[in-house]
Amino acid sequence: MEYTKGELAKFGAEDFDPGKNWWEAIRGFTFWSIPALLFVLSVNYFESLRSVSYYEDAISQGIAPKSWNVAFLPGLMLFLLSLIFIRVHWISIVVHKILINVFAIGALMFGLLLGQIICQIPEAYEFYGSWRFYLTGLGLAIGLLIFAMMNVFIWYLSYLNSWDDQFRTKISMVSAVFRIVVSGTFGFLLLWYFWMEK
Repeated sequence: MEYTKGELAKFGAEDFDPGKNWWEAIRGFTFWSIPALLFVLSVNYFESLRSVSYYEDAISQGIAPKSWNVAFLPGLMLFLLSLIFIRVHWISIVVHKILINVFAIGALMFGLLLGQIICQIPEAYEFYGSWRFYLTGLGLAIGLLIFAMMNVFIWYLSYLNSWDDQFRTKISMVSAVFRIVVSGTFGFLLLWYFWMEK
């Protein structure tokens, strides 16, 4: 226990704080989600004027949480690997690229999901009635919020993995044994979780 405390004591709160870099996450999320949202709303608007089945299929295929999970797994595994081989530059670059792309895919999915929910509000209100409609809406809002937070967390991991970041400088000061044990444990649990998924 004392050994663990000693290793963790090498970190400070400032090592984990992105500071103004949070705006980068907000901009990236907005630039991907808003166009996707507007696309869904446009398809819904023109549905009564012409056939939009092709675009509706594209929207359905764009909402792919399983693909998002599968893309996230190698990025997270490589992130854990980069904590072990902290001075290997190319692993850091690959991890950053993968996680940023997974973040973009997640933001796109968020926009598509939000657009579909907005378009289905009138039908949902008629189907559920007043109080069930608001209860369902609350559940959907919470689900979207959780999904958005998970996606921003992916961006945060890519930020921590930046080659010139203070976090990585501090990680390099931690003993190799501690890094191997922690990364290996998390890696094993992740592989076990995805292996058990059906």
